[in-house]
Amino acid sequence: MKIINKVSIVLLIVVWPLAFLLPGWAFWENNWIENIEALILLGGFLMTVKWSFLGARSERWLWLSAAVLFLVALGRELSWGRVFYPMAWTTTGPEFPGINEVWFGGYVPWFLGAMALLLCVALWRGRDLIAVLYKEHLSDRTLLIYLAIFIGGLVLGETIFEKNMISLWSAYHQNLEEMAELCSYWSAIALVFRVKELVCAKVEASLIKGKTLYSLAQFTLHR
Repeated sequence: MKIINKVSIVLLIVVWPLAFLLPGWAFWENNWIENIEALILLGGFLMTVKWSFLGARSERWLWLSAAVLFLVALGRELSWGRVFYPMAWTTTGPEFPGINEVWFGGYVPWFLGAMALLLCVALWRGRDLIAVLYKEHLSDRTLLIYLAIFIGGLVLGETIFEKNMISLWSAYHQNLEEMAELCSYWSAIALVFRVKELVCAKVEASLIKGKTLYSLAQFTLHR
């Protein structure tokens, strides 16, 4: 988690100057920043899928629900696959066909419906662990900081910068939008790592408690 925190600090410091210093094309679809965002989300998906298979049964549904969210976010970032079918290049970046113009466009609503159903099942099956984490770690400072960055990044990216609401930075609104999303996606990675850390600490504490009770019982029986 220390490495995650250090990367987060560096990222929050450098992204905003880079939004003004990097060329505009670096923020277009299928280019540097967009590809980094997609890789972050892909990494989050693969990581949480791995945890769902290798973790304890009590954790499985928690990580599966996180994997679903990462996958849906990745699909959205890739415009549901349309970025793989560039039609032309303009002064503002590549153009892509509409969702109904690609062969898989009709399947996207079905995919989203299936993901919504799977998410509901995963949250329901993992509700006990989620409730425990909520009760015991609601005031965890690290979780709250990364949650604030996650929400703040989405709000800035999807509203203020996307709608070009700050006229002073109107020439850089796309750059700022992508950087805000980059911070948000990275904070999602940090959030799941922090939750993983808390879950592992809880499991370890339970094991220590179990061993202590067993040793006490053994001592009592052999007195």
